[in-house]
This record gives sequence, C-alpha cells and structure tokens, in this order.
Amino acid sequence: MKQIQASFFRLTSFFTTALAVLIASCSLMIIGVLAPTPAGAVNHSCVLLSAGVCTDTTAQITMTFSGTTATVSGVSMSPAANVVVPSSITVGGVSYSVTSIAPYAFSYDMAITTLSVPRSVTTIGDYAFEGAIALTSVNIAYATIGTASFYQCGSLTSLSVNGPSIGLDAFYDVGHLNSATIGSSIIGSHAFIYASIDNLTLLSSVSTIEDYAFYESTIVSISTPGNTVVWYSNGAIYPTAQLTQDLVSFNSATATWTSTSGSVISQLGVLGVSAPVAGATPVTTITNAQYTGTVSWSNDPSVFLPGVAYVAYITLTPLSGYSSTGLAANSFSVANASSVTNAVNSTFLTATFPMYLCTSGTYFDGSGCVSAAPGTYSAGGALTSATNCPIGYYQPNAGQSSCLPADVGYYVAFVGAASEVAAPIGSYVSVTGSSAPTPCPSGSTTSSTGQSACVIVVPPIVYSKPTSPSNVTASMSNGTATVSFSPGSSGNLPTYNQIDMYINGVLAGNVCNVSGASSCPISNLGPDVSFTFTVTAINSKGSAVSALSNSVSYASPSFAMPTTTTTTTTVPPMMKTITCVKGSSTKKVTAANPVCPAGYRKK
Repeated sequence: MKQIQASFFRLTSFFTTALAVLIASCSLMIIGVLAPTPAGAVNHSCVLLSAGVCTDTTAQITMTFSGTTATVSGVSMSPAANVVVPSSITVGGVSYSVTSIAPYAFSYDMAITTLSVPRSVTTIGDYAFEGAIALTSVNIAYATIGTASFYQCGSLTSLSVNGPSIGLDAFYDVGHLNSATIGSSIIGSHAFIYASIDNLTLLSSVSTIEDYAFYESTIVSISTPGNTVVWYSNGAIYPTAQLTQDLVSFNSATATWTSTSGSVISQLGVLGVSAPVAGATPVTTITNAQYTGTVSWSNDPSVFLPGVAYVAYITLTPLSGYSSTGLAANSFSVANASSVTNAVNSTFLTATFPMYLCTSGTYFDGSGCVSAAPGTYSAGGALTSATNCPIGYYQPNAGQSSCLPADVGYYVAFVGAASEVAAPIGSYVSVTGSSAPTPCPSGSTTSSTGQSACVIVVPPIVYSKPTSPSNVTASMSNGTATVSFSPGSSGNLPTYNQIDMYINGVLAGNVCNVSGASSCPISNLGPDVSFTFTVTAINSKGSAVSALSNSVSYASPSFAMPTTTTTTTTVPPMMKTITCVKGSSTKKVTAANPVCPAGYRKK
C-alpha cells in the first residue's frame, strides 16, 4: 500500500481544481439528480450444487440461499466477462431475492470486465472485487459498499454508485476513471485514494465526505447537476467559490445542497404502489403529479404469493420543475407499507410490506386466495391446496378451516366427504367420528336409521285364546282330501290346529293335528259320500273353530253287467276314543286316528 503519510498538502490541488469547477457547473441546467441504474428486475434459474448452494449458469456465478434470500458467493468454473447480477434466482421452483454479494466473492477474478448490480442487492461485502484488474465498468443501483470492495481495480474507467455509504479504501487505487457518478450518502475515508477522475458527478444525496476520501487523487472536473452545494468543516462554512486551506486539510466535510432545477418534491405519499396481496400482479411503474417512478420487488414475482414479506424498491425521477434536493430522510409514505426509508435528498425508496396470508378457510390456487370446497378444509396462510376431510369426518360448507366429526348414529366411510351417512336399521354408531356402523347383536335391532344403540327384541305376551282359522278349503284327489287354511292369530303362545271331518254332515271326529303348517292331507276316504272339514286353533288359553269347509267327494267306478247289479256301500272309518290327561284334567278324544292335544298325554 502506498504511503498515506505522504504530504497531506498534495490534496490541495484536488480541491482547488475540482471545487473551482463546481462554481461553473452550478450553472448547468441539468434536471436529473439520479445516476443511471441497472436494468429492471432479472430472474435467473440456479442449478442446485449442494444443500443451500447453486450455480447461476447465465451469469456464471455461484449463490448461497436460505429462507427467502440469496447471496452471490463467487464465480463459477467458467467465469463470465459481463456480469449482470440477477435480482432473484429460482431453485427448484422457489424464488429467492438476491440481497448481497459476499466478501471476497470476485477477489482477483481476472475474467470480469463489467458489473451491473440490481436494486435488490443492498450490501457488497469487504474485498468483494479486490484485484479484479480487468474490471472496466461498475453500475451499482443502491447498496452499501464494504471496505476495499474494489481495491486496486486498476482498469476501471466508468463508475455509477448510489447507496447509504462507500466504505474505507473501497476504490483505492482504481486507476483512471473517465467518469464517476456518486450518489452515496457517505463517501468514506480513503474511499478514492490515488484515483484519477476526469469527470466527477456528485448528486445531492451525498451528505458527507470523510477525511482523506480523495487523498492523492487527480480530478479534472466536478459537477453537481441541478444543484449548488456548501460544505461545512470544523465549524466553518465553505461555499464552493470560497474554498480555503482548512477545507482541504483532510477533515470531514458535510454538505448543504440547494436546488437550481425546481422546488423540492412535496408529494410525499407515493401513489400507485398496490399492496402485495396474494394473487395480485406487481406494479412496476408509477406516475404521480411531481415524479415518475420504477418499482422492483424482492423475489421478482409475476404474481404475489402468500406467506412472503415483500420489499418494494422504488426509484423516483422528479418531473420538470421538481427536485429531490431538500428531502428529509424517511420522508415518504406508501399505503399499506410497514416502513418506508430514503436517505436525505434521495428518491431511492425502500418500502417493506407485511406478510400477506390467505385467510382461514382459503388457500392460494396460483391466482388468488380461494375458498376450500365442501369436503375439504384449509388453515389458510401460505397453503396452495385444500386438504380432504379424513375418514370419519365431513364438511358440508365451503371456506372452512376444519372438518366435522360424524355425529353419533352416523358415519363417514371415505375421505373428502361433504355429508355424513345414517346408520341403517339393524345397526348403530355410539361414538362421534366413526367410519362404519356396527351391526346389532343377535336378539336386538333398531327401529329407524341413525341410532346410537340397539334395543332387545321382546315378543309380545298374549293372554287370550287364538282367533279362528279362515279360508278353510278342501280338495279331493284319488281318495285323499287335502284341507288348506289360513291360521288364526295366536301371539307367542304355542298353538296347534285340529282338523275335524264330517261325513254327510255327521261329525266323524279328529282326523289331523298340525303345528306350524297350513294344510293337511287325509287319505283312504271312501267314494260316494260327502266330506266337509273344520279347523280348530287350540292353545293353553282356549280354542276357536273355523267355518265349515266346502264339500268334497268322488264316485265309485261303475260296471255294466247284463244280469246282475252291483251295489257299493261306503263304510265310514272306524272311530276310536282315547282318554288324555294333563295333571288332574282329563279329556276324551274320538277320531279315526285320535291324538292328544298339546300338553296332554294318552292315559
């Protein structure tokens, strides 16, 4: 490093020459007060190398990324000559805002010749471009420049920089600058030591030049477009036209600027910058009554996403008749922004917005926050899809943040249900959130759907005798009469049906007893007589007899005999009588084939 202790008075020639030029330049009617800035937002794809590290194959630089931001960490295996730092990168479909250049990132890179740094980058680290001897042009939109960031970039010919500050030795021994436009608020100590500058343009946003900032530098001309400036050092006032040895004796100096190009901007509420609500399209340009402006956004979204705290980088350009000179620090406001910052006399605004989220019951579908459909739910926030209700749960309404458990007596058997299903008859559901009904145990049931428990089936108790059988009919075939009937009502008591036969209207007796059946065949009946029947329902409480059936019969075959006549006589079946007992009770039963009633036994 060259001896800084060399004669301090060599800098006298710089201020004598340079600030003399200020007097002449103050008459220039140049309206613009901002240095040229890099082009608008640029997004590059970044190929993942390892966890948190990727390579930007467009700019041929490497990046580290985390959270929502990325940092330029170095050059790739094939470094590029013209480096345009992107304002954002995309890794695996996720966007990261590029906010810084790491210390030593391009240190001694021999390939880089031009550098353009976007508005999103707010910090350039110490020694970031140290010894990049092929670098000829640097354009920095608005960033803090670290210590020795461009140390001994000896080929640099063009520089445009804005930001909060330029650090110690930042442009130490950069060689011969044809032009340098500086809008940084603070030009730090030794920032341009041993520099040669043909045309130095200072913007009104420069508030302080620290000691030895231009020590041993040669400056041909200095301009302050659209403004005049007065410097203050060691309590003394030094108008541009009255420079003294004290001002150039390497003390820090502060500036007071006066616009010659128009009135200070008074429209401090910036209009036209819409809040970054999920699904909205970012505003990129604005026009107000006193200025126009460009707007770039962190992460360079095509549409705003939920769950991202966006930052708007706003650069205002005063219209004719207006100037940034005279603006106080942090004097602007932007609707819905949580904070808006700007430096003194600066129209570089940084507007920070709160994180916008989809409300409960909605999710982001790529174009905005939409309601979750019936059968689904969403907690809102940054979710990009709704979730199906699980088995056992349902949701009949749209726009809900949770699902409902199936009620007692109901169930849900599949995911994404918008309604619950009632347990069918013969089954039950006793708890909420059920996925299936439970069948009733044997001997129990439910009387209707949607029940929480089964009830035991108890047959009704009947204490009366049965009703009479009905629809008693008889049919004859080959000497067998079949008696059919509809049983009477007998409740739950054991009941049997007794069939009695009549021959030519005379009771012949009991010929059949049945239980659980509704017909009985009676065989071996003779021809040429009439048979009718009754059915008596009998249980322990009594009996009931039916009406007499229809009459059935059949004729005996006849033969033609020339001399004799044959007469067929039908002999009725022989009747038998038995005695039946039940306890102390007795009962006689007379029939061709007598049978004791239920509960009785033959004596």
